[in-house]
Amino acid sequence: MSLSKGFERLSSPKFEENRLMLKKRFRKTGDSQRTCGADLKPHGRHQSYNEMLDDITQWNAENTQILEILRKKLPEQRLARWSEALSGGVRRKLRGSENPEDVAILSEIYRFICHERVALLKEPSMRKARKGERTEPITLCIICGIRAIQKERGHTTLLDTIKFGLLEKKFAK
Repeated sequence: MSLSKGFERLSSPKFEENRLMLKKRFRKTGDSQRTCGADLKPHGRHQSYNEMLDDITQWNAENTQILEILRKKLPEQRLARWSEALSGGVRRKLRGSENPEDVAILSEIYRFICHERVALLKEPSMRKARKGERTEPITLCIICGIRAIQKERGHTTLLDTIKFGLLEKKFAK
């Protein structure tokens, strides 16, 4: 095939029609494919990380018994200490905090979640726990349960999976 015939084919009306059709199809589906659809709300608005975590928290609270289990094990003073330790920034406190008690409290949060994870493996309602992208379902359910109780009791700094990931990097052995 000569070079001039190739250019003729590219400038043909049929080729142009196919190119425009593909372009329209990409516009319709391209955005949702890049965001995987899970991040989109019904009207196409993207959810923030906190909105997404709040949705998962609500789902886990409605479909598991995590709130009842954690309410028995978490007194108000303990949650207040945890929220206070989380408030100044987990990275900064783990790097070299001026207050070593904060590191101990952050370690306590991590150990509590790990201990509860093992204890809840046999809990029948935990089979319904919603899975996260990188966090295992029972761990995510515990984090969401702690987050919900913190919200109920009016704490401003809430636990989330990012903060737990930082704790896991520091304290996992």
